[in-house]
Amino acid sequence: MKKASVFALALALSSVTLYLQGCGCDEEAAQKCATDYVTAATTTPAKICDYAVTYAQCIKDKSCCDDAGQNGIAAAFNLCVSMGGKANGTNACA
Repeated sequence: MKKASVFALALALSSVTLYLQGCGCDEEAAQKCATDYVTAATTTPAKICDYAVTYAQCIKDKSCCDDAGQNGIAAAFNLCVSMGGKANGTNACA
């Protein structure tokens, strides 16, 4: 179940980063944020909430906190909660 959830999130993040547009948003770097998040979350699911915080900061650092970026971040935080976790940080794009 956990791997299926992470895989579903990976697909969602991949599609979200395809739609990241706007002034200053580094789409390639945002895609790397998503890829790094999914790799880390798949490797160590117990730390998925920490990775959600890191992912949000990465997206902010790439100037991609638009609606599409927020959707990916929301999905990451929702997965954290659905797996019984609690983020030890905040959504940097909020």
